[in-house]
Amino acid sequence: MSLRPNIIGIRRKKMLSFVGCKDEDVLKGLLTDLNENYGGEDKENGEGEAKSADDMKIAAEFLRKVVMEGTPTGLETETLGHVLAVSTLARFRQDNLVETDSNVWKMRGVTDFTEQFSKKLDPTTTQYLQYLCNGRPLFGKKIKTDWNYYAYLGYAELDHFRDAIELAYNHAAELEQKGKLNEIDFETWTLDMMEALMEWCDPVLDEKLDLWMDVY
Repeated sequence: MSLRPNIIGIRRKKMLSFVGCKDEDVLKGLLTDLNENYGGEDKENGEGEAKSADDMKIAAEFLRKVVMEGTPTGLETETLGHVLAVSTLARFRQDNLVETDSNVWKMRGVTDFTEQFSKKLDPTTTQYLQYLCNGRPLFGKKIKTDWNYYAYLGYAELDHFRDAIELAYNHAAELEQKGKLNEIDFETWTLDMMEALMEWCDPVLDEKLDLWMDVY
């Protein structure tokens, strides 16, 4: 099995509008989506880790708490159940959700790229790459699972990220054309990775959406 990025464009504002809405119909819809996408004891979803009955119970209870009580306080660690719940919430009633073909790549490509470029990009862009590689919890302080996690970038963050990647790409492509690519430790495959990153960003930015990424 290989971790793969599954990037979509959503309106995070709409996602968060359901937090604390106290709407039983919203909760019912979320629980239905949760069961349709991840349900079944010890069910394995795609290439992700197996979802146990306990994970699903945690996910359902967390959705109920988020909808009926609002933003949870004091949550230190998001586990697999929390990740399933938040990923379900991210897609809920997103009428203009944008899909990408990001899962043709393995996450190893993104993590290797991040390791190589940590000192070649501005600190903000490097931080955004770290979010993609390690997760960015929405309600807790950290995500701790064996496999699945999620991350997100707001529209303005994504715009900055995309511009920075394009700048690095243009510089590397120019060096490649001059036969000097190795002088800054770029590798040919990293040009492909940067092209892919921009291609994943573009349709999300075109619709002025936020980037959401599930990794499994």
